[in-house]
Amino acid sequence: MPYLLLACQLALAVTLLSAATGKLLNTEQFLNALRLSRIPKTLVTPVAVLVPTLEMCLAVGLILSTPKFLPFIIAATVGLLGISPYGWPSSPPLDCDSNVDALAQQVLTSVLARF
Repeated sequence: MPYLLLACQLALAVTLLSAATGKLLNTEQFLNALRLSRIPKTLVTPVAVLVPTLEMCLAVGLILSTPKFLPFIIAATVGLLGISPYGWPSSPPLDCDSNVDALAQQVLTSVLARF
C-alpha cells in the first residue's frame, strides 16, 4: 500500500510540474486564456503568477512532505484541481461565424485543454 501512495504522489507531482512548466513557457497563451475566462480583468496577472507558482510548490510538497503534512498537501492539490474548471471555460464563445474565428476557437480550445 505505501508503494501505491508513493506512485500516486509522484504521478500527481509530475502532472503539476508539467502543467506549471507549460504555463510558464507559454505565458502569453496562458494570459490570453485567462483574459477570456470569467475571472475579473484585474485578477488576470496575479492569477497568471499564482497558479504556476502554487502548482510548483504543491508538486515539491508532494515529493518532499513528511507523512504528518501529506494530507494537507493532498487537500490543497485537490482544491486547486477542483476549482480550476470554474475559473476558465473549456471552449470560450466567439461571436462570428467566419472560418478564421472557427480556427481561432479550435486553437484556443486546444490551448485551454492543455491547462
